Amino acid sequence: MPIPVAPIARDWLLHRGLSVARLGLLDRAWESFYGHNNRLWTLDGVQRGMLFVRATSAAAKHDLLLRAPQMVRELNKHFDSSWIKGIKAI
Repeated sequence: MPIPVAPIARDWLLHRGLSVARLGLLDRAWESFYGHNNRLWTLDGVQRGMLFVRATSAAAKHDLLLRAPQMVRELNKHFDSSWIKGIKAI
């Protein structure tokens, strides 16, 4: 008998302090604030409150790291608690 994947995925996300709704909200906030920079930065993932953003060049990576504190504050405004701790350029 096959095991349903949805409850396992939900439990896995909740165990790590994430929810599907929170990830969806993060994606929408990222697109609204930084979607115009998709050619420079792509939101790649999140782990323990750290956002992993892929930069297309060294200059884009440097710009991302300079803007990171402001970006974290702007993104955290969309959540009931400040769970985003920082941004790591990859």
